[in-house]
Amino acid sequence: MVAASCIYLWREYPRQRYVLAGVLGVFLTVQFAGIGYVIRRNNWQGEYTPVVEYLQQHLKAGQMVMGSPEYGFALGFGDQLVDDPCLGYFSKKVPTYFVVDLRYSDQIHWYKDRLPDVYNFIQQRITDDYTVVKSAGLAKVYQLKSVNVVN
Repeated sequence: MVAASCIYLWREYPRQRYVLAGVLGVFLTVQFAGIGYVIRRNNWQGEYTPVVEYLQQHLKAGQMVMGSPEYGFALGFGDQLVDDPCLGYFSKKVPTYFVVDLRYSDQIHWYKDRLPDVYNFIQQRITDDYTVVKSAGLAKVYQLKSVNVVN
């Protein structure tokens, strides 16, 4: 869409080419900066791998993790991994571990203004029922304080 629009504007408004080139330059700069940020952040080595290694070492049979679906590639896509950014508000599930990464963090902040009951539940759960056991980059692994609970 951007390319087609630029070609159209370039042909139809030749006197505005400098403005179009400037706008296109800003657009491309923002795009490449975003790509550079993702590459520099290196969340594969800085977040994903340490979180997966921790969970693989500590997760036992019958225990559940709530986290983003990409963890399924390492942990498996069975009942042991549940993608639930509400952290059990609707499902009433109590995971042994949950992983708050960038996606979950954004979703939780979204709940703050739109679903305050869900947000308050999550904050209470994080504060009262869980403790941080692993931090890696922007990701945090929380463990249930009383790990005797099995779903």
